[in-house]
Amino acid sequence: MIKALQGTTSQASKVAKGIASGEIRVNILGDELFAKAYKKYKGAKDVASVGGFSRGGNIYIRSSRPDTARVVHEGTHVLDKNAGVGLDRL
Repeated sequence: MIKALQGTTSQASKVAKGIASGEIRVNILGDELFAKAYKKYKGAKDVASVGGFSRGGNIYIRSSRPDTARVVHEGTHVLDKNAGVGLDRL
């Protein structure tokens, strides 16, 4: 996955670096396990249309929809959270 991301875009390269360093942990789950994880961490929303989500330093990707754009999108959430982007600051 790291090789597939590196060099495609600057953001994809940042996510690849985060995966390589362990800052971003990738979990690719089958549909049933993905649905259970989503409901546990994100609530009871219908998960049929969801292909990925992030929680903490983890990204969860549905194995039936494993595209690099989804990994970059969810990985960016982790990087932003770790950088404090979007957090209220006093």
